[in-house]
Amino acid sequence: EEIKKIARFYGAIDVSIKRASEEERRLMQDAYSLISYNITSEDNSERRNEIEERLKDFLESKAYSVILKPKMIITNAKLLPD
Repeated sequence: EEIKKIARFYGAIDVSIKRASEEERRLMQDAYSLISYNITSEDNSERRNEIEERLKDFLESKAYSVILKPKMIITNAKLLPD
């Protein structure tokens, strides 16, 4: 829930948490969760970068690993899927 609050605070309009797929586990062997989000079409890459960096900082402060992809974050944090 904290992940969604942070993302929305920085401008995400839709946040989704899913279990990592085989494709994500190829990028991070112990990947467990996939966080994806949307921003409005008029938002720029600066806002997207802000959301990604804030979520990355939060997860890394909790000692989780993170891989950033456009509008998607792969992590080994065991988050509850939607």
